[in-house]
Amino acid sequence: MMTQANTKKGVEVAGAANLRRQIRTETNSRFLHNLPAFKTERTLPDDLEVLLDRLDQADRMRRLS
Repeated sequence: MMTQANTKKGVEVAGAANLRRQIRTETNSRFLHNLPAFKTERTLPDDLEVLLDRLDQADRMRRLS
């Protein structure tokens, strides 16, 4: 016999599985990739570029020594 708590948990698990299945669809994937929040920037901010250049330079110096 299923208790009310077990029934509710079963519904939540089924709902979560249904949500995961829908998120993985090709249509939804295409839609999400077209949203601005899901797009990646092709360029980095200047201060981050400078830091990455310094890191690369430090790494090269470490390899040479």
